[in-house]
This record gives sequence, structure tokens and C-alpha cells, in this order.
Amino acid sequence: MRSGQLFVTKPWIFVACTFLLMRVAKELDPFVARIVALTLITFWSWYFLQLGVVLHSKLIAKNERTLRRFRIGIGYVFLYMATIIWFPSNEFLLNNSYPVEFGWRWAIVPLGMIFFFSLLQTFYSLSLWLSECRKTQGLEEHWGVYMMLFWFFPIGIFIVQPRVRALLR
Repeated sequence: MRSGQLFVTKPWIFVACTFLLMRVAKELDPFVARIVALTLITFWSWYFLQLGVVLHSKLIAKNERTLRRFRIGIGYVFLYMATIIWFPSNEFLLNNSYPVEFGWRWAIVPLGMIFFFSLLQTFYSLSLWLSECRKTQGLEEHWGVYMMLFWFFPIGIFIVQPRVRALLR
């Protein structure tokens, strides 16, 4: 599927397929469920990466440094989520009494903070670029609205996807 076709697809198809695949994966073998979850994370990371590239290409004042930072952020979010999903759920327990007992697991806390920062930076970039592109069409919208729509993804995609579709026509 080309990225141009990706943004004209109805949003309910994406959400229904995601929920259906996760529901089916829950009933399967844990290894197969991890593969399905990694496939979904790969798809959604690719979707947001393509959306960012398309929106950035439509900007009047382009900054390649922000696009590079956006790509690095998407890559880090993808790698962090893939790592957490791939390892068993009891691998990262941090319920020990003493920090000395954590061993190498202490690293999950700062990596999680970097993940959260990268996720917010990614959503901020997408929101800012989308509001700037819509501003060129004469629609004045604040980037915070899109930030909230990306944050509450399953509901927000129903509002964001038609606006992206109208923007790419």
C-alpha cells in the first residue's frame, strides 16, 4: 500500500483491524501474540512516520532538523515498545526492596522517561505541522487540539484522518 492510499482509507478500518487483531492475539499462543503486537506497532509507527513526512513536505518553512528529530523520536518509540512487548512481562519487575537488587533493570526508568519525552515530542511535531498545513488552507486551529487527538488515539483518529484526507486532496 502506497502512503498516499494510506491516508485516504477510512479510519474505522484501521481501528477495527487493530482491535480485532489484538483480540485474536489475546486468545493465541503468547509468542504469536507478541508477533501480532509487533506487527501492529510496526504499522502504526510507519503510519505516523509517513504522516509526519507528508505534513513536513507540505510546510512552507521547512526545517530538516525538526524532521530528523521527529524520525529519531519515532524510531525510539518503536524500539522501546518493541522491546517491552518482546520480553516476558516478569522481566522488568521493579518491586524489590533495595535498589541494589534491581541489577540492570534500573535502566528501564530513565529509558521510560526518554520514551515519554519522545512520544510527546512526536505528537507535538505532528500537531504543529498539521495545524500549520491547515492554516495555509485558511483554517485557524491550535496545535493543542491535535495534540489531544493524537494522545487519545482510537477516538482522535476519527477526527484527524478526515482532516488529513481533506488536506491531501
